[in-house]
Amino acid sequence: MRQPLYCIVLAIAALGLASSAHAQTSGNAMLEVKEIVLQHARIGDLKAADYCGFYRGEAMDTLSKLFKQEGMPVTPIAEIKPPVIGQARIDLFPEVVTLDDQSGNCISWIALTAQSQNTLRIPPVETPRSVIITYWRSGLQVSSSQSVHGRVLINTLQKLARQFAEQYKLDQPPTLLDSEN
Repeated sequence: MRQPLYCIVLAIAALGLASSAHAQTSGNAMLEVKEIVLQHARIGDLKAADYCGFYRGEAMDTLSKLFKQEGMPVTPIAEIKPPVIGQARIDLFPEVVTLDDQSGNCISWIALTAQSQNTLRIPPVETPRSVIITYWRSGLQVSSSQSVHGRVLINTLQKLARQFAEQYKLDQPPTLLDSEN
């Protein structure tokens, strides 16, 4: 009886070591990404979002200012230039889905997703395939009264944006100090 239990414990430990080794060798998702395009916020229900005080323009302005303060290479979609060959670019999509529960309360799902869409040839089939690669995604559900929900949404977007900025910075190579310093 002891032998099967010992084998199970050993197998679980080996799986844990293998998954942590994979995490260490898989690399940083946003390594060397030089351009991030801030896309327009995706809104689930415009009527509910309006009722609950969410305004796309205010959200875009808030995110743009926060990323600028963080020193991030984020550019709003309206100001983006054509892509440069060999320079990594990803898209950042804010998403807000709001429900009005008809009692003066609002419930929203807020998310940020960093992704790219590419056309690749994946062997053994030579037909080009469109693939979406997700580099980072996080979201939160919030609930509040209708009168303060717009502010709650903006604060939540800021929280997610700070988390994204932190992960982006962690994924970049460290800066090397000059040997004289």
